[in-house]
Amino acid sequence: MYRQYFSAQQNRRRAFTLVELIVALALFAIVAGSVLTFILFINKFGDESEKQADRTYALTAIRAETDYWFSYFDRSDFSVIVAADGSAVAVSAAGEHYTLSFAEESDGNVLLFTYPTESGRGTLNETENRCEMRINASPFTGVRFYAEGSGQSSVSSQFRFTVRMRVTQQTFACEILGEEAES
Repeated sequence: MYRQYFSAQQNRRRAFTLVELIVALALFAIVAGSVLTFILFINKFGDESEKQADRTYALTAIRAETDYWFSYFDRSDFSVIVAADGSAVAVSAAGEHYTLSFAEESDGNVLLFTYPTESGRGTLNETENRCEMRINASPFTGVRFYAEGSGQSSVSSQFRFTVRMRVTQQTFACEILGEEAES
């Protein structure tokens, strides 16, 4: 008889009570919620990091190609003219015209650089007898060029850099407008 009573007490001690189950489930829910929140935070952080990396890559590519474009035409036989609205820069000499412009295309915004065919830079456009270089500018909403010292600086610009031409002694500013700048 004693053995049956002792065995029944041991069986009762091995089982969880309803309160213990509820506490265990509550602790599990708290831990699962914390883990889920952490995972969502890491995903959002990763997405923001990827966007920032894309913007940095685009800025670097734009700056490098802009410097190259201006240096290619930094000769006394070419005249550099900025469009009135600042959206493009044109270079002309002896009936030849080459441009640097911001374009909104179906697959996103691009900066379009045009060069003479002998430059060998970019893709050959046989219909216009020139080479074209497209730089992805999708993270940005616009570009504005102006001659340095003309007082056309904008407080809304997100990124700004200058290009100094050595031969013709001209300096141009380039402002790259981000989404936050447009309102």
